[in-house]
Amino acid sequence: MTKEQLLGEASSLSARDRLELAIDLWDSIETETEFPPLRQDQLLELDRRLDAHLADPSATFPAFEVLDQLEREL
Repeated sequence: MTKEQLLGEASSLSARDRLELAIDLWDSIETETEFPPLRQDQLLELDRRLDAHLADPSATFPAFEVLDQLEREL
């Protein structure tokens, strides 16, 4: 099956199923691939985001809430 055929098949899935498929695909890449080290600007951005979270943890949302909101909007 080609990438285009697979994409065509996946497009017929519900938004939630496509999102779950995307997550599963990402997870499969993560376990099979060794990623290059992060660049300095990426490390700084991660530090900035962590500092922002630690300064105000209430400004974050649980993943399930974000996924539910995305599903309602799709």
